[in-house]
Amino acid sequence: MNLWMLLWYLMVVAILALAFYGVVALVTRGKGGQLLAPLAPDDPLRILKQRYARGEISEEEYRRMREELKE
Repeated sequence: MNLWMLLWYLMVVAILALAFYGVVALVTRGKGGQLLAPLAPDDPLRILKQRYARGEISEEEYRRMREELKE
């Protein structure tokens, strides 16, 4: 095997590694660097806060539900 063939193989491996890195970077973008999102259940209080912030429930409903969740 001559030197040019060895350099060619190294270049192909480097290009494949960069392509793999690019695909992984695109897949994990926006997920905090995690390839797969954690499967932990959402916290009910956090969901309630989000619903209140989006205006889906009133302040009275929010306070009532929050008290129920704290029990």
